[in-house]
Amino acid sequence: MIYRSCPAWNGLERCGIYSTQIATGSAGQPSFPTLLTYQPWAFPNDTKDGYLALTGRQGEDWEVYALSLDGSWMVNVSRNASAQDGLAAISPDAHWIAFVSNRGGKWAVWAASLPGGSAQKLFDLPSSGAWATDEQEWVRQRIAWGQ
Repeated sequence: MIYRSCPAWNGLERCGIYSTQIATGSAGQPSFPTLLTYQPWAFPNDTKDGYLALTGRQGEDWEVYALSLDGSWMVNVSRNASAQDGLAAISPDAHWIAFVSNRGGKWAVWAASLPGGSAQKLFDLPSSGAWATDEQEWVRQRIAWGQ
């Protein structure tokens, strides 16, 4: 299980994304959570085949990151400090990560190869409705990559 927390048992300054094994059956024992990334403003979005896609904020800039679940590396996939990027989804084959971004002044869905290729625009999002009127609406949404 992957989750975001600021656990009191670990000191509230240890906010970040944690992983833990889920106990199954009568013999299953819960494991102690492992801190994957110490980023107080990071939110897990998707996980597949040893990758975790997450959205994190540095100051006022939201970026998309890919993280190996073994903790050996983390890379900024969106790499655009002048845009807001988020809502990451990993492709079924775990070769791509899609995300929304307002780079270029318009909200669109972009994708980059994993673990960290250059982002390519896939399509624009509608220019009316919540995406156009509420700059923060995107943080309350979710995207998924179908089969």
